[in-house]
Formats: sequence, structure tokens, C-alpha cells
Amino acid sequence: MHLVWLFRTPLTFFVAVIFLLSAQREAQGIISNERELSWLGFGETQASFSIQDHDLAVGLDGSQQELTFWQERNAKTNLFSGLHLINQEFSIMGGQSNSQTYDLEYRSLSLLYSFGYDWLIGDFLHIQPYAAYGLGQGSFRLAHTAKDGTQRAFPKKTGFTDIGAYGANILLEISKRFWIGFSQNYFLETRSFAYDGLGKTELQLEQSNMLLLIWNWNPVSSSIKLPVEFIRLEDLEG
Repeated sequence: MHLVWLFRTPLTFFVAVIFLLSAQREAQGIISNERELSWLGFGETQASFSIQDHDLAVGLDGSQQELTFWQERNAKTNLFSGLHLINQEFSIMGGQSNSQTYDLEYRSLSLLYSFGYDWLIGDFLHIQPYAAYGLGQGSFRLAHTAKDGTQRAFPKKTGFTDIGAYGANILLEISKRFWIGFSQNYFLETRSFAYDGLGKTELQLEQSNMLLLIWNWNPVSSSIKLPVEFIRLEDLEG
């Protein structure tokens, strides 16, 4: 495998840069972590799709998968950062408007860097409000059936765009290594594609709900108290 192939797309290059920066920070001892987490997430996501010239506006239900490479929390400030790869898929068959039919499929792969605060409740429950920003690549397929039955499949559209998100994670410590969690996410992203004879289409990502399966690589129980030895003045004098 050639290095040239690895860096053909901006998304691949962005992944490589993040990993290099993270490795360098760890090597220099800049990061002071209490925990380092990774997780897999599965859930549902929602979006809206519209074609301005055809007076079409529909809601889309899709699926979302997430791989969190790492989440690191500072032991002193409880601030955390993380790196996430998110895959989203939407499709609708037979969307109707003015006796016309639309079939569409949209897929996106996004890499986001998150920053937030970890609020620990009762030594086992974590509430994590966060904000995230990154880069995404989307592919869009669209077919149209006119009133007279004429069918037309439009060329596949692909493109890169930045993506923002915010929300909250709720994490529950099941054991030292294995946790579970839930995340509520809201997206700040609109992707537009123009087609000859159809006009401008617009897909807006809205929100997602996900179940998280979490692995704790560096378990440190917050309930553990370090022993403190008291030295009496009499012992020193003796």
C-alpha cells in the first residue's frame, strides 16, 4: 500500500494529522488523564430533505454508527476531549409531491473532534455536555419519476463539508473496564446539491440518539481514597 493512496482524500489526511498530534502530545507528557475511554455507538438519526423548485419537503429517518477512538479527561479540571468517526445513512423510496415520485439515498462519513465537561454524580454516573467540530464526506443518489411516468436517475453526487455538533452523553460505570451510555446529539450541517432540470436539493441533519458500549482503558475508581499517614510531633522529637 502506497502512502500516496492513503492521503488521496482530505478526510484521510485529517485522520492522520489528528493521530500524529495526539501521539506527540502523549510522548511529551502534555496530557494529564484520569481516564481514557473508547466506545461503539448505535442508534437512530433524523434529517430533513427538500427540493425547492418542486415544493418537496420530507423528514428522513436513518441509522447512525459511531466509533470513538479516544476520550481523555483531565483529572484536575474534568474537561475532556475526544476523536469520533460517525457514519450516517438515510433513504426514502417513493416520496410523493405533486404526483411526482422521488427515491433518494444519502450516506456520510464524518470525523469530529469533541470538547466538553465531565460531571460525576455518585462515583458512577457521568453527565457530559459537549461541542464538536470536524470534516465530513457525503454521497447522494436521487431518482425522479415525473407525472407522465418518465423516470430519470441523476448522477451520484459527492462532496466534503465541515460539520458541527453539540449534545450530551450519559455514561454509567458497570465495572472497572466496561461501561454503557446514551448520547443525545444535535447537528449543525446542511448539504446542498444542484441537478439540471430539478434544481437545488437540500439535506439538513437534525439529531440522533445512540446507545454506547464503552471500554475504559485506564480504570481509576473515583471512590478510591489515597491513604494519608499522620506523623506526630512526639515521634519526630523522639
